[in-house]
Amino acid sequence: MRTPEELIADTKPFADSVIEQLPPRGDNYVSWTHYAQRLLYAHGGYEWTPTGVTHADGLWVVTGLLRLGDETYGAVGEDDAPAAAESNAFKRACAKAGIGLHLYEPYWLHGLLANEGS
Repeated sequence: MRTPEELIADTKPFADSVIEQLPPRGDNYVSWTHYAQRLLYAHGGYEWTPTGVTHADGLWVVTGLLRLGDETYGAVGEDDAPAAAESNAFKRACAKAGIGLHLYEPYWLHGLLANEGS
């Protein structure tokens, strides 16, 4: 299980300088490399294993497992391109661990954890 310090580091929002806005809706986008860097910095490593790849009607779907020590997070990603589908699955697994979660919904977790940790 991750320590409170690791949870605080993991849930810290990404810097505005790495967040892009995707057209046409202006969705927040951060490259998978920033997620990987956060995992390497906070945990010294991680294991990402794609567990399934399917393609039907022009859509790629990738499932995978992210392991952080003794914790495992599974996720599914889909896209028109297989690499993008895998990237989406990876980032969704990271979000389940708290990394990049602030990009998806109204966000309060990091502040709560940081306040409890002080």
